[in-house]
Amino acid sequence: MDRKTVYRALSQESYQGKKRKAKSSILDPYKPYIEERLSKYNLTATRLFREIKAQGYSGSYDTVKKFVASIREEQPGPACVRFETEPGEQGQVDWSLMGEVEWGGRKVKLWWYNWCWVTPRPCM
Repeated sequence: MDRKTVYRALSQESYQGKKRKAKSSILDPYKPYIEERLSKYNLTATRLFREIKAQGYSGSYDTVKKFVASIREEQPGPACVRFETEPGEQGQVDWSLMGEVEWGGRKVKLWWYNWCWVTPRPCM
């Protein structure tokens, strides 16, 4: 770097920087469509790429993927509503195949059933 460039930069009160021109993207005509689809549905970038390709988009998948990722960063995640029930109001059931055992000279499937009362807070 030339010393005059350094001197000029240090003598300024603040760095102005170069202003870049806004570059147009091959994706620009399709951005409103993608934003609308993402606001209504939780679609993947692959799905959106297929949809806009059918509409005539000739760009790459990576361009679509980066744009979709930038939109998803702006959107908040799904809300979760916590609810609690009184002890004995709700339970959980599990039903699974545990394996096979030999019983009475033949193989029999061994099933497991479990019922568990859900208690949101410790019972006292």
